[in-house]
Amino acid sequence: MHSTLHRAVGLVPILLALHTPAFADTVYLNNGDRISGTVSGITAATIRITTDYAGDLEVQRAAVFALDTDGSFAVQLEDGTTVEGPLTLQGGTPGVETAAGFQPASMTGLVATVEPETAEEEKPSIWSGFVESGLTVRSGNTDTIDFSLKSSAERAGEWTKLTLTLGADYGEAESVINTRRYKGEAKWEGYLTERFYLLGLTSAEQDDGRKLDLRATVGAGAGYIFIDNETRHLSLEAGVEHTWERWNPFTPQERTDTRNRIRNDAFQRLATFAGEIDGEGGLDPSRWNELRLIFLDIREPLRNYETRENDFFGVRITGEFTQQLFTDSTLSEKVVVLPNLEDFGEYRLINELAFTTPLTKALSLRASLESEYDSLAEDSDVEAWNHMLKTGLRYEF
Repeated sequence: MHSTLHRAVGLVPILLALHTPAFADTVYLNNGDRISGTVSGITAATIRITTDYAGDLEVQRAAVFALDTDGSFAVQLEDGTTVEGPLTLQGGTPGVETAAGFQPASMTGLVATVEPETAEEEKPSIWSGFVESGLTVRSGNTDTIDFSLKSSAERAGEWTKLTLTLGADYGEAESVINTRRYKGEAKWEGYLTERFYLLGLTSAEQDDGRKLDLRATVGAGAGYIFIDNETRHLSLEAGVEHTWERWNPFTPQERTDTRNRIRNDAFQRLATFAGEIDGEGGLDPSRWNELRLIFLDIREPLRNYETRENDFFGVRITGEFTQQLFTDSTLSEKVVVLPNLEDFGEYRLINELAFTTPLTKALSLRASLESEYDSLAEDSDVEAWNHMLKTGLRYEF
C-alpha cells in the first residue's frame, strides 16, 4: 500500500513536468511575480517577452528585477563597460553569465541593451550586378549574326548609387567582320528623398557598323521614381548633356574594299611606270612626284578620306518601366529621347524592350529588342533605324 502510494506521489513531478510548457526565459518582477516565455526584445524603456498563453507582452523596465535567458545579450553597464552572455539570477542577484564568470548587473544599473547576437541582420553586399551574353540578330544597316556581351556593376549606399555598364557586339558575314560595337557608361545618383534624386552621367561609344568612330557624352540632371514596389517600377529622368561625335566615311567592309581597290590600282600604275622607265632607259626627274604618289597610295590608301565631327548640347529624357508577369518573370522597357538643343529637328531615339524569366536563383533567360533612330544617319549614308534582337543568358551577382 505504502509502496504504491510512494510510486504515485513520485509520478506527480514527472507528470507536471510533461504538462508544463518548456519556456526558455523568465522575467522576475519587483512585486515577486514571474513571467515565463522567450525574451524577444529589450529597449531602454521596455522588455518584450513572447508567451504561449498571451502572445507578446511588454513590461516596463522599471518593474523588472532580473532576467533569466538562454540567449546571449550584450549589456552596457553604468561604468561604460560592455559584457556579453545570458542574463541570469544567482543567489538573489541579477547579472550576466560571461566567459570570465558571473557579472552582477542590476536592471537599474543598465543604461542600454541590444538584441541577441543571433538577431543581427546580415550585411548586404557592397556590389551587385549582372553579366549577360547571347546571340544577336540584327536588321537595318547590316544584316548579321552577332555575339553580344554586357555587364553591369552597381554599388548602392544609403543615399547614393553608382552604376558602371560595359557592352560589346561583334559580328561577321561570310568571314568578313562587319560589326564592332563597344559602349561604356558610368552613372551616379544622389537621393535627396526616397524618390527624388540628382544624377551625373558619362558615356563613350563606338559603332563601326554605323560608321561611328567615337561618341562621347557627359551630362547631369534629375530623376523621380513614381512607382517602386515588388511588382512594378516607373521612373522618369531629364537633364542636359554635351555630345561630341566623330564619324568615319566607311563601314568595316567598305573600308576594306576601298583600301584594296586603291592599292591594287597603285600596283598596276607602278608596273606600268616601271615598264615606261625601262623603255626610256632611265627615270625622268620630272616624274619623281608621280612615283611618290604611287607609293603613298600603297602605304596610306585612305589618306584622302576625312572624318566628320559634331559637337553640340542636347536634352536627355529617359523613362523606365518594369512590370512583373506571372510569378517571377518581368517585362521591362526603357525609352531615351535625345533632341539637339541647337535644332530640335535633329534627335536620336533609343528603345529597349526586354522579357526576363529566371531559370535558377542567379541565372535568367532574357530576350530583348533594341531599336535606335538617328535623324542625321543619312549624312553618313547609313539607315536611320537600327534594330537588334538579342536572346541570351543573364547571371546576377
